[in-house]
Amino acid sequence: WADGAASHAGVPTAVHGGSLTDDAAQLDAAAALWRPVDGSAAPEGAVAYEAQPCLRLAQWAKLAWNVPFNGCTVLAGGADVGKLWVDAEGKATAVAIMREVIRAANADLEAHGAAPRLDEEALVEKLSAITDKMAEASYIPSTTNDFLAGRRMEVGAIFEEPVRRATAHGVDVPRLETLAGLLRVANDHIAAAGSWRDVT
Repeated sequence: WADGAASHAGVPTAVHGGSLTDDAAQLDAAAALWRPVDGSAAPEGAVAYEAQPCLRLAQWAKLAWNVPFNGCTVLAGGADVGKLWVDAEGKATAVAIMREVIRAANADLEAHGAAPRLDEEALVEKLSAITDKMAEASYIPSTTNDFLAGRRMEVGAIFEEPVRRATAHGVDVPRLETLAGLLRVANDHIAAAGSWRDVT
C-alpha cells in the first residue's frame, strides 16, 4: 500500500461478499456500499464487487483454486503458478485436487441444505482459464509467499478443514489428504527451524 493505492500481481481483482444467512436484503445493502454515491459508473481500474447469493458455495468455489495451487506450489519448492502449470504432471495434479475439492464442496452443500451446486466441468474449465493468465504473470499464491518467508502457513483452514468435511460426508479425497498432511509437516519444520531455508 502507498498513498491509498494497492499493488497486486496483475491478476483480476474483485471483492466477493455475502451474507452468513444468505439474506437478500443484506446482499443488496452490501452491494450498495460499492457503488458510486452519485449513481455514475465505477471508474476504470476500480475494484469490482461481486455479491455471492450463497456464501458457502462462494467459499468452496474459492477453495477449488486456492487448495491445489497454494498447496502444490509450496510442495514444488516455492515455485510460482506458471512453473507448476506448464509442467504436465504439476498441472494434472493440480486439476485432480481441484476436482476432489469440488466433490467435497457439493457433498457439504447438500448436507447443509444449500440448493446450488458447483458444476465440476464448468468450474475446472473456468479456473484453468484463470490459471493461464496467472501463469503469464508468474503469480505466487499467499501460502507460498508465507512458506518462502519462513512464516507459518494457514494449513488448518485452507487444507485440513476441507479434508475434515470431505471425510464427514464420505467423499474420498486421497490427494487432498496427502497435500494437507505434507503441508502440516512442513509447517512444523518451519516453526522449529525459523525458516524453510534452514530445514534439513
